[in-house]
Amino acid sequence: MALLDWYIRANLKIRHFQVLVALEDFRSVPRAAMFLGLKEAQLLKMLSGLEDSLEAPLFVTNAHGIEPTEHGACLIRHGRQVLNRLLNAQEELRDLQEGRVPRVSLGVSPSVTAGLLPRFIAKLEAEAMPLAVSVREGTISSLTHDLRVGSLDLAISILPRRPLSEDLMHEVLYEEELVLAVRRDHPLTQRRLLDWSVLEQYPVILSPQGTQVRQHIDAFLTQHALQISRLQVDSSSIMTNVGVLQATDSIAFLSRDVAEQFANDGLLACLPLNLNETRMRIGAIWMRERHMAMELKLVHMVLRECTQTMAKAEAQAAALQPTWPMQFDARPLHHHEFW
Repeated sequence: MALLDWYIRANLKIRHFQVLVALEDFRSVPRAAMFLGLKEAQLLKMLSGLEDSLEAPLFVTNAHGIEPTEHGACLIRHGRQVLNRLLNAQEELRDLQEGRVPRVSLGVSPSVTAGLLPRFIAKLEAEAMPLAVSVREGTISSLTHDLRVGSLDLAISILPRRPLSEDLMHEVLYEEELVLAVRRDHPLTQRRLLDWSVLEQYPVILSPQGTQVRQHIDAFLTQHALQISRLQVDSSSIMTNVGVLQATDSIAFLSRDVAEQFANDGLLACLPLNLNETRMRIGAIWMRERHMAMELKLVHMVLRECTQTMAKAEAQAAALQPTWPMQFDARPLHHHEFW
């Protein structure tokens, strides 16, 4: 243990972390060496020295190339955090030297890209706030991974039903529900009677298995014994889904914010079928252990203001919203009770 402590403090270098991360990324010694500008022999010598000093193999070879061992995965995980912290420090120092504004890296799920995120960016611009924002889209699993390795400062995503792990903190910003969307001139928009059998009559676009949106959809379908017989697209890409809706007779489960944005642009229509039970919590997620810099506190403040504005606008729209015309028969879901 004393030898390990001494090695970590005195001999473990940034270059070691770069080698380990490159080996995991490329799963090949030649490609990792080429990426790092090293000869294969140099890379192998560094890896061998690490393994000898730690008295444990860091990689094993299999049919798919090289794979990190448990010890290797541990070092790689921490190595990514170290390398990302150094990159962040480099960017902050460059910002200070060149007089740039502070920078925040946001990760977002597709469900917030049409509603909250544009309002957030617009508010920053309207109030000339001294903040630069980079945005990356992903699933909650990829976003939380990037939070842990330090490449993201904050994630805005659908919160899972189960509690987040203890290393993560979160704040619920607002709730969002799903709607059924079709293209503006879809045959269903002309139907006098409309019920849930439409899900068996037309192709349906769903979010991929394992995503938070899909879990809400599957729970809804199971609760009410609904069957989808024609799955055409399995996609979380907003633009892909809207494009497919424009070109086909498909029906898509979309967040209300996204669907109404494209409905306002004259591209989509929302079917008058009630999915209120599919309400999802949208929240901000960040690492518990990290100090919250002033710029990140500013982001939290602006996000709260934006969600408050959204809530007021939603309440006003609901108050003015007329009931659906009588020619629509938005029938309840069989005989099942709501949650």
